[in-house]
Amino acid sequence: CFTCGIHGDVFALTEQLKKCDFSEALVWLAKRYDFRLPSRRDDSIRRARNARLGGLETALTIYRSQTQEEVASFQQWASSRGFQPDFLTSADVFFARGNKLVSSVGAEDQETLECLVEAGLAYKGSWREVQGSSGPLPMLLPPRDLFSTPRMIFTLRDADREVVGFAGRATGDDLPKYLFSQDFPRSKTLYRLDKVKNVLRDYRTTARESRPPAFDLFVVEGLMDAVRLESLGEQAVAILGSKLAPPQVELILSLAKEADALGMRLVCHLFLDSDDAGRRGTLASLPLLLTAAARGVGFGLDVISVPETEQGRKHDPDDLLRGAVPARATGFLANNCVSVMEVLVISKLGTSIAHLDKAMAEASASLQVSIFRDVERILVEPGWLRVLDRNGPFERWLKKEPPLGLSGWRLGLDSFLRRAASPTRSEERRVGKEC
Repeated sequence: CFTCGIHGDVFALTEQLKKCDFSEALVWLAKRYDFRLPSRRDDSIRRARNARLGGLETALTIYRSQTQEEVASFQQWASSRGFQPDFLTSADVFFARGNKLVSSVGAEDQETLECLVEAGLAYKGSWREVQGSSGPLPMLLPPRDLFSTPRMIFTLRDADREVVGFAGRATGDDLPKYLFSQDFPRSKTLYRLDKVKNVLRDYRTTARESRPPAFDLFVVEGLMDAVRLESLGEQAVAILGSKLAPPQVELILSLAKEADALGMRLVCHLFLDSDDAGRRGTLASLPLLLTAAARGVGFGLDVISVPETEQGRKHDPDDLLRGAVPARATGFLANNCVSVMEVLVISKLGTSIAHLDKAMAEASASLQVSIFRDVERILVEPGWLRVLDRNGPFERWLKKEPPLGLSGWRLGLDSFLRRAASPTRSEERRVGKEC
């Protein structure tokens, strides 16, 4: 003020007018102008997040720095699994000796060690009682890695290529076979989605008429399954479990929107393991995918189901496709592609794809209606009508031959679901429940 000579900022002015200290002035101004002040908890969360991100980036730098012994072990493992080492390196897959992170940082660098702990990749040093000659003695155990034994390290990224964790696969008989960094958001992550999105975005630079009508995506369980299909020229993501989680379905729906904006239709091929867990996961994942496809831009969906006669002792895509060249892999996948409806009916009838049509033809009318009703109950919202009209659940999308067309039990199931989803039937059911 040029009159009285008082000067200061808005906080000093508020302190003078309200006769309060700085912290009280800060709170008053925040309320006056509807501004949310960060709490101490917010600050601690922010610091922890920054430390976690710093730890993950530090770990990636250390893993990328390979010793001659690690390079030799990496190449030997890649060769034994039928991968080109350069391909695995491009996917940020590495070999790491036990306790590589902590031994590379050193016990004196406490700040970096703390970041690795926040990243879920290391454990702090801890006091333990050990038995000495004169009795129990306290001993400070040094910090150690989460991956304390030699492992293959897989870098886990989100859709925006930010590192969100690491997975360590045992190279020997160590258990567990797979270890994931602590607090890794597994249910919100699709492994290699960042790479798939880059491939899709590359189509932005091509003429619209040169783009393929469909963008094929294989949805598999494990890390090795995804990299195996990728090595064969296919686009694949791993759900890191035996069934899809709702956040992962949303990621697939987002990818479908990107493909649609480029004039392409996303087609998901669900290729989970052929064991009991994989079959249960397939049946649990299909309703989630069908619902998402029906309420979103829509995407094609089918299942890769390998008959037991072709499996031998092999259950997962990595084993089934190991040693295959791209052309042979493409044929194998197409030959074992079945429609969503075929999978659902098989699960109710208890038969195989080879005997499905015969079994349904011989089934009584009451059994067929019972199966149709079981299929109808799988979807609640948005209902089968949108799925039938938009998502081709009877299609085998990888087949090069013309679509099977609707006849026999397929036509009967389609008609049943359409009648069941009609507004009249829906109203009848609603009134019946009210009565």
